[in-house]
Amino acid sequence: MKFTQYINEYWPGIPLTQKETEELQNIIMILKRDCSQFIKEYETASTQSKVVSRYSKSFIDTPIVKITPRQNRHPMDTPLWLHDYLDGLFEKKFGWKPRSTGVFAIGTVRKDTTGSSSFKLIFPVDGYKYLWNPEIADLFVYIRDFVEDELKTDLDYNSQGDDWFGMTAKDTVKFRNRINTIVDGYQDKGFIDGKLGIEVAISCKAYYAVDIGYIKALFIDGMLFK
Repeated sequence: MKFTQYINEYWPGIPLTQKETEELQNIIMILKRDCSQFIKEYETASTQSKVVSRYSKSFIDTPIVKITPRQNRHPMDTPLWLHDYLDGLFEKKFGWKPRSTGVFAIGTVRKDTTGSSSFKLIFPVDGYKYLWNPEIADLFVYIRDFVEDELKTDLDYNSQGDDWFGMTAKDTVKFRNRINTIVDGYQDKGFIDGKLGIEVAISCKAYYAVDIGYIKALFIDGMLFK
């Protein structure tokens, strides 16, 4: 299904109220002022196949909010030793640590079934950079799945310590070459042209989270680019 068809199916052009129109004008003014790099990247993409969005229970219900990312992100699921190991590999190749400093988002569009305060469009401020792998929707899940396939069992883990699926770091040497290869597949350009459902880690001073209800006006009606 084409991008425009997908959005038109879920967001069929319900007219904006006067208040929503004023809020939209304010959103466009802020994004053009602070996110021109992202707008240009989107405009010059060959497919313009997706938007960047993020789910978080901590988002407040407001049309637009500016958020400063944490610089010492603690993993929710990834074991600490793996978290640090991945950061080391990424830092060596790209010069920064996405697992602890990145903002994780996904390239997709979808109907918001969880409430607009939890699912937002993401616009990083100028000066951002990012990393993504064209084949990986979630890096932790990808690694977990190939370890389970290799060991042919469902494994448990403790994300608060050195234990990973019942193994310590030194016991996982045979998996590290595979992990290194995965990191080698990451890129720092072309995310907008990638397929839907792929994870991206963004390094930025701040980003704007915009109510997903404005997706049609901004992207399909093209008001962000006029």
